[in-house]
Amino acid sequence: MLTKIDRLLARVLDVVCVRPPLDSIATIHDALRDDLLAHMTKEEREVFPWIAALDEAQRDGRPAPPSPFGRFARPVARSVVEHESIRSAFIRLRAATGDLQPPDDACRAMRALYSTFAELERDLDEHMRLEHDVLFPRAEELERAVREETTR
Repeated sequence: MLTKIDRLLARVLDVVCVRPPLDSIATIHDALRDDLLAHMTKEEREVFPWIAALDEAQRDGRPAPPSPFGRFARPVARSVVEHESIRSAFIRLRAATGDLQPPDDACRAMRALYSTFAELERDLDEHMRLEHDVLFPRAEELERAVREETTR
C-alpha cells in the first residue's frame, strides 16, 4: 500500500490537479513511510521471530530462547511509542488534507490518494489494536509461562 501511495502522490505532484498543501502532505507521508518501514522491519526481524521461538520452546518444554531485547516489555514499550508517532502522523495528515476529504474539483489521482491514505489508516488502526489487545498480552504471558516452567 505504501508503494501505491508513493505512486499516487508522485502523480498528483506532477499533475497538480488542485492546489492543496501538497508539499506538507508529501513531507508527512515521507516521514510516515520511513517510520512504518523501520517499525515493520524491527517486528519482522526481532519481535515476531522471538514470539514464535517462545511458542516453540513452550510446546517442546525447552527453556526460553535468549531474548535480543531483554524482557518482552521493552519492545512493547518501543512499539507503543512508535504507534503513537504513527497516529500523530495521521492526525497531521488529516489536518493537511481536510480530514482526507478531497476538494470537489480534485482529479481521480488525488481522490485515489486520499482514499488510499484512509485505507492505510484503517489497516494500521486494526494492526495496532491487534498488537496491543491480543498479540502483546499473549506474548508477555507466554514469556512468563516459559520462564516459570524452566525455573521449576
